[in-house]
Amino acid sequence: MGGRGRLLRQRTDPPQRRTVARRGYRHYRDDAMRHECLRHAITPGRALIVLAERIDSVDELLARVRQYS
Repeated sequence: MGGRGRLLRQRTDPPQRRTVARRGYRHYRDDAMRHECLRHAITPGRALIVLAERIDSVDELLARVRQYS
């Protein structure tokens, strides 16, 4: 029963977070730490896409690019 008990525990226990060396920010053990790192890693181009309101004209686009670069 020793082997079966371990198998049952593996199925019912929540998965353990492991630190794995991978590309990006997926390897962080804590979700809050990962979120904070992602928040500080926003580049000007990403800020233009993520943080900007809707851009309706070329002039607005150019102004926004100048603002974030």
